[in-house]
Amino acid sequence: MTSTLKAPGARQGKAAPKDRLAGTGTLFRLGLRRERHALPAWLLANAALLGGTAAAYGAAFTDAEARAAAIDRSESALLRALNGAPAGDGIGSLAVTDTFTATTTLASLMAVAMVLRQTRQNDESGRAELLASTAVGRHAPLLAALLLGVAACAALVPVLALALALGGLPVAGSVAAAAAIAATGLVFAAVATMTAQLWPSTTASTWDAILVIFLVFLPRAIGDALGGVPAGGLGVSRGWISWISPVTWAQEIRPFHGDRWVLLVPLVALSVPIAAQGFRLSTKRDPGSSVIDTGKGPAAASPSLRGPWSLGRRLYRTAMKAWVAGSILGFLCAGLLGAGDDASAVAMADLVAIVAVCHAAHVLAGLRSEETTGGLAMTLAGRAGRGTWLLARLGHGAAGLAAVVLAAGLGASLGTGLRSGDLGGGLAETLAVSLVQTTAALAFAGLAVAAFGALPRLFLPLLWAGPVATALLAVAASEPDAGPVAGLTAVAAILAALVLGALGTVAFGRRDVGG
Repeated sequence: MTSTLKAPGARQGKAAPKDRLAGTGTLFRLGLRRERHALPAWLLANAALLGGTAAAYGAAFTDAEARAAAIDRSESALLRALNGAPAGDGIGSLAVTDTFTATTTLASLMAVAMVLRQTRQNDESGRAELLASTAVGRHAPLLAALLLGVAACAALVPVLALALALGGLPVAGSVAAAAAIAATGLVFAAVATMTAQLWPSTTASTWDAILVIFLVFLPRAIGDALGGVPAGGLGVSRGWISWISPVTWAQEIRPFHGDRWVLLVPLVALSVPIAAQGFRLSTKRDPGSSVIDTGKGPAAASPSLRGPWSLGRRLYRTAMKAWVAGSILGFLCAGLLGAGDDASAVAMADLVAIVAVCHAAHVLAGLRSEETTGGLAMTLAGRAGRGTWLLARLGHGAAGLAAVVLAAGLGASLGTGLRSGDLGGGLAETLAVSLVQTTAALAFAGLAVAAFGALPRLFLPLLWAGPVATALLAVAASEPDAGPVAGLTAVAAILAALVLGALGTVAFGRRDVGG
């Protein structure tokens, strides 16, 4: 005869809520340590963009006439679609309006990166299963990741407010602007908790979150472009579709012109049910798996994939198609909305430069990801050498960059032609300006490759600072009458890209893989 003796206090059935969150604090601190380089880079990049623009506007728009000329730009539907219209005529309103799309996008991408690096990347690398085997609660990893995203957005408030206040702007308006940007990022930190559960890879989860960011920004852009501008150019009578977007709620806080703090409440409130849905989805899968099962590929690779060049083509082909299609459609709409004046031409050229650098950053980020996840080590275990692997990746990235920029130029030219009735009139000029913008992306890529070879741990923070620097410097290289200056700048950028790329390749050959 045998009997079973239960231990005192043994738990039966479901774990207590406290047990499901065990270890959250430890994982949160671990996340802060992992992001100790990346998080400051995100914060400083956003502060440089916003604070630099405010300082530049303070020096440029010194009188009411200059500010009135800047406000008149809101009559362009393209510029309204990009940034909206300023609510006031002060330097603060102008600077925040003209950078709002860029700064909120940066804040959103930062929040998404913070969450996905602690969730889906852990699933992909196997760390999630290791954590699940320890005394860590079921929801602790996701909660710690969400708290890290919230902390990153909260850190934006003092950093951005200080950047604006140092430019001589009122403190209350500076804090309101920073809070509006941070609250927008908070919404997408919650979105990332959902995308992390849906897809089996970090790349797919990131692109899903980026798609949501685009779809959230789109109604605001359409509503503002179709809305009317009252006399004086201040504000815009937004269409109803604008109010679907949380970005509109953030913009309607109107920093430096009313400071409507109450609109922060719906932004924070929206984040709660989205994050709750992410936690619900996390219970529908096991650690290391995903809600959406994409299936397994064939056991053996085809002959067309047996080499770094063919493998790189396979890895980048889907993303390249998405970039090309998005560039054509996006710049087609921009061309249709443009006013045909110099301001619209400059804005279009700046957009091409930013898109080109963002594409280069996306491709180059795959270098470090492949190295840290072990894919590079497996590739180098075969016949491929380091130089061949790196050149293959950079070659596909350069081809994709050219395709994206040409697609952007074609879309912009087609949109402008449809609006003006002259389809082929400005094609050559538009493509020429687009190709000049490509050289800025090449120079940035060369610098990034040098960092990848010499400073691999700082590679990603430096990489994503590129779009910010491009947004600050693009105007200088995109004036319609730049002429020979633009040509010399392009030649210098290509030479810089070649030299920096060569230095990065040499440095990569002399360091440890995974360092």
